[in-house]
Amino acid sequence: MIKKIIINGIVLVVITALYFTRVINVISIKDVLPDFLLILTIFNGIFISPTFGIIFGFSAGILYDVQTLSIIGINSIIYSTVGYLTFIPIKRVEIDNSIISSIIVFIFIIVKLIIFLILSAIFRDNSEIALYFKNVFVIETIYTLVISIPIFYIYKKLFRKTKNRISF
Repeated sequence: MIKKIIINGIVLVVITALYFTRVINVISIKDVLPDFLLILTIFNGIFISPTFGIIFGFSAGILYDVQTLSIIGINSIIYSTVGYLTFIPIKRVEIDNSIISSIIVFIFIIVKLIIFLILSAIFRDNSEIALYFKNVFVIETIYTLVISIPIFYIYKKLFRKTKNRISF
């Protein structure tokens, strides 16, 4: 378990440093980046445990809030909820296929979107939400789905669980 904490801590620090230094913008498409933190929260919840997904999601959300200078806590609520909901796909299904993992990531993108819309309606201006859908949502969703495939194989290799489950 210590190995998992250290690996994920290093990954979180590296991604946060890349966001802060803007070096990560090298891989942006029309100034849109994939949601690495969402992908990592999902795969931590699936491959390690939902509890670890919640903790990772909360940490990632706080770091993202600090980095973007948005209202502290909104992204931590979003990513913690996503980490918590990862218990749903891991109850019965062993995720061995990148197509199944992409479908799960897409479902969690929609879950994140719903939570984002609810919290944004409460705390933000509606014009920001319209700009998000107009300029960011489609590109970010496709880019996140594409990037999630190699990350899935890395997590599958590093954090393989061996339990009796139905395999797809």
